[in-house]
This record gives sequence, C-alpha cells and structure tokens, in this order.
Amino acid sequence: MVATKPFVVGGSIEFRMELAEGLKDFLIHCRLELYNRIIFRYEVFM
Repeated sequence: MVATKPFVVGGSIEFRMELAEGLKDFLIHCRLELYNRIIFRYEVFM
C-alpha cells in the first residue's frame, strides 16, 4: 500500500478515513486468505 500523502500527525480526516478503510480491507483479506487455506487443507485431507 502506497501512501500518496505525507503523514501528518493529527492529519486530515479524509486521510485518516482512507487509512482506516485500507486497514479494514487488509484485515478482511488476511481473514479470507486464512479461511481459504483451512478449507483447502480440509478438502485435501478428507
């Protein structure tokens, strides 16, 4: 993830919202990856 704006302490609300959205997407992506791996292993071993 590349930040286009320089980080400012107590920066703009828009920037913080972008950061929060990015973090949320990242966490969701990680969760899906983990879920897919578990499902894959389950299918392979059963």
